[in-house]
Amino acid sequence: GDVKKTREVLIQTIRGNECLVYIFVTDVRGRPFAHSFDHELPEVVNNHLSNASLFGQGERNGKLFRRRLVKQSVMEADFPVPGNPGVKFHLGMDESYTSRAIVKINRNLLIYDCIVVFIFTVLTVLLLRNFTAPLERLSSAMIAYGKGERNIPIPSNEGGKEVASLSGAFERMIADRRGIEAE
Repeated sequence: GDVKKTREVLIQTIRGNECLVYIFVTDVRGRPFAHSFDHELPEVVNNHLSNASLFGQGERNGKLFRRRLVKQSVMEADFPVPGNPGVKFHLGMDESYTSRAIVKINRNLLIYDCIVVFIFTVLTVLLLRNFTAPLERLSSAMIAYGKGERNIPIPSNEGGKEVASLSGAFERMIADRRGIEAE
């Protein structure tokens, strides 16, 4: 009864997911317990199960196994069944569908990366303007004073300690110069 119920669940799972080609479950000894194929397990899959050192007709890359079926290429992943040590689910996914999904994910990540870079660039420009604006105003005041303008506003309450110190030194220089000119 368990095999039949498991097979029904596997077939329903495949019908509800367009990227899955097949699912099968192996028991503790690595033998097929239930599968979603129409009839028996294909020879390619049986070869994989009967001789684990050959991995059937395909190549293994970590948990993924690439195999060539009659009509399509499939990426197979196996996962342990929680609570049942040694029992594994084997999911065969359509390789072209999986590749398209990966391309879509990569494209979305690239778009998100561009958005993040743009936001950080805007924030950096705004922060730099906030830091450099008091220095620009002080520089403009110094240039105007050098050209002979005497009633110029000096930005002394803007910026950090360094700008305030520089503004104070400029104000003292102007006061000293006025004192010399008054004599």
